[in-house]
Amino acid sequence: MFNFSYTCIHNQTVNITKLKKKMKKKGMLKYFIVAATMGIIYTGCKKKDTTPAATTTTTTTDDTPQQEQSAADQATVENETNNSINDANNAVSGSTSLRAANAASLVSNARIDSIAKRQLRVTYFGKSSDSLRIRSGSITIQLDTAWHISGAVLTITFSNYKVTNVGTGKSITFNGTHVITNVNGGAIANITTNTVVHKIRGNISITFDDGTVRSWSIARKRSYYLTSSQLTESLTGDTTVNTYSNVTMWGTNRAGETFYVSTPSPVVDYIANSNCLLKPISGQRIFYLTHNITATYGVDASGNAEPAGTCPYGYMLNWTNASGTAKQAILSY
Repeated sequence: MFNFSYTCIHNQTVNITKLKKKMKKKGMLKYFIVAATMGIIYTGCKKKDTTPAATTTTTTTDDTPQQEQSAADQATVENETNNSINDANNAVSGSTSLRAANAASLVSNARIDSIAKRQLRVTYFGKSSDSLRIRSGSITIQLDTAWHISGAVLTITFSNYKVTNVGTGKSITFNGTHVITNVNGGAIANITTNTVVHKIRGNISITFDDGTVRSWSIARKRSYYLTSSQLTESLTGDTTVNTYSNVTMWGTNRAGETFYVSTPSPVVDYIANSNCLLKPISGQRIFYLTHNITATYGVDASGNAEPAGTCPYGYMLNWTNASGTAKQAILSY
C-alpha cells in the first residue's frame, strides 16, 4: 500500500515497506526511533537554495567628469574655430583682391594658394605661432567683396582641419562651414576708437579624440575693440533656439545629450596678448543639458574673480547633480 521511496538531494533513499516490517518485529520503541530517523532524513532533504545571493551595487551620482568634459569640449570648439577665423582675418587683412601673395607670411606654418577669384586655400603643416598646437588639413576662404566694407561676407570651409594639443596629445577635427559677416565695416588691424562687429553662423561636424563624431551649430557675435591698447574681443550669443536666448552653440555632446549654450554676460578675452591669448578674463555661460552648468570665467584657483588686468587662473563650473547636491569645479585654462 505504501510501497514508495523518497530520494533527497543527498541521494539518501528510505523504503517505507521495509520500515513497516521492522516495526512489527521490534515493537513500538524501534518504531519511534525509525520515525525520528525519517524526520531527520527528510529535514536534510529540503531543496537547497541555488539562487545567487543578491549583489549590492553602488550607484554614484558624481557626474563631475562628464560636466567638466562638456565645458572643456565647448571651450575647445569655440577657441579653435575662433583661431581659424583669426587666420582668415589675417589672410584677408589689407587685401581687396584676396591674393595668396598678400597673405603668405600672415599664417604660421601654412601654405596659402589662390584657387579662384577672391578665394584662398590655407593648408596647415605644423605648429601654431604659440607652439602649443599642431595643425593639419585645410580651410578654404571665400570673400564676396573687400573685407572692410560693411556687410561683407567671408565663408570658411573646413576640410579635415585637425588641431592637436602639444601638451596633452589630444586632437579635434573639423569639417563644415562658417559664414562671417562684417556687420558695421572696418578692419581689425586698423581699430582705434571704433568697434568692429562680426556675426558668425556655422554648421560643423566635429570628430573628438575618442572617435566620437557630432554635429554642432554656431550662432555668435564677436566684437573687437581696444582695451588699454590691447586688442580685445567680446563673445555673445545673438539668437534664440528652442526658447533659450543669447545662444552661441547647440547640438549633441559626446555623451549623446542635447545641449544649448547661452551667454547671459559676454565672455571677454584678449586676442593679441601672448600671456593671456584667448583666455577669458570675465563673462559667463550657461550650458543647458541634463544637469545645467553655469561657467564663470576669469577666476583664481579658489574661484574668486581675478582683478582687472590680471591673467586669470581659469574658470569655475557650478551645477546640481542627480541627487540634488550642489557641485563645483575650478579648472585652469
